[in-house]
Amino acid sequence: MAFSGANQQQNSMANRNFIVSLSCVIVLLIEGCSTPMKDACASSYMNHHKFIVLSGKAPASGYFVIEDTIHLEYSSKGLYAESAIKWISCSIYVLTVKKIYDENGIFQTGDTLSVKITSIHKDTLTCDASSHNRTFSIQFLRTSK
Repeated sequence: MAFSGANQQQNSMANRNFIVSLSCVIVLLIEGCSTPMKDACASSYMNHHKFIVLSGKAPASGYFVIEDTIHLEYSSKGLYAESAIKWISCSIYVLTVKKIYDENGIFQTGDTLSVKITSIHKDTLTCDASSHNRTFSIQFLRTSK
């Protein structure tokens, strides 16, 4: 099935936002482990917060929310994907897609995304995310829900 250039661009942006969101979770894990005041890893630091995908220095339309063991990814169209989170360490986690709400994306149910938090500066998280034999760096801005 052929897609128009605009649809391909929207799908590419939604997929990038999804991967960026997952990477943000890893960054939060690192911050939770490196902050002396924290008794737990980044999973507790990230839980119940909203993370906005940064595109350049400006926030993009995509964001994600962590609710306990569930990662909810949103695009400009609404809920994009629901994934389960498995924490490997304080700075690494894996997302497994449980449900896709936008069938035009590159991700399908069962796909995984590995995320490694590489830095945290104030509320900006930088991560390396890997999926479909591709790795890329993404940034997120942590906000309250």
